[in-house]
Amino acid sequence: MPISTLLLDLDGTLYPNQNGIWDAIAQRMDLYMHEILKMDLAEIPKTRQQYYQKYGTTLRGLQENYHIDPLPYLAYVHDISMKDFLQPDPELNSILENLPQEKWIFTNSDQAHARRVLSALSIEHHFKGIIDIIKMEFNNKPNPLVYFKALSIAGSPSPNTCLFADDSLKNLMPADEQGIHTVLVGSAQNILNSHYHIQTIHELPLVIKAIEKKVNQ
Repeated sequence: MPISTLLLDLDGTLYPNQNGIWDAIAQRMDLYMHEILKMDLAEIPKTRQQYYQKYGTTLRGLQENYHIDPLPYLAYVHDISMKDFLQPDPELNSILENLPQEKWIFTNSDQAHARRVLSALSIEHHFKGIIDIIKMEFNNKPNPLVYFKALSIAGSPSPNTCLFADDSLKNLMPADEQGIHTVLVGSAQNILNSHYHIQTIHELPLVIKAIEKKVNQ
């Protein structure tokens, strides 16, 4: 059965994870936790790591433990200059243009940040929509419930006709368990046989061909 729907993560998936955006956002997270929540700077890195391991995102940890309003937090941590990190990607634009599948962004960030990234890459016009942390009611990957929610928002395609690409193996596992084809983008460590792996998103067409060939055998 052919792939009909692409669910693509945003940060670290549509552009290299080491380009500096995440470091800039992480610095903004630290600043928020120190200036707004008055946390000790020395304790913040450990706290953020604990939140990531337990909740999947720093935001979810802060909601659970400090009951913060997520919208001001998201605006604060994403207040960075995209032009310092991203440029239009003509190759990716061409790749997306030639892929017939319906395309959705599926991200733990918010829509405003996602649109700024897509605009900087000059690829926003290829996407049917953005499934963001707000549409997921502030639940986040890898919570299994958000994958059902994402499929519902995307028009309820059969999971085995969907492909989900993400740079986090942790985020791929619930999708794989639900029957979605999964692709790890970036470095591969302890990858499961059920996941495909590519170094960059530019290799996506090769994976789609491999999946469709396999399922048609």
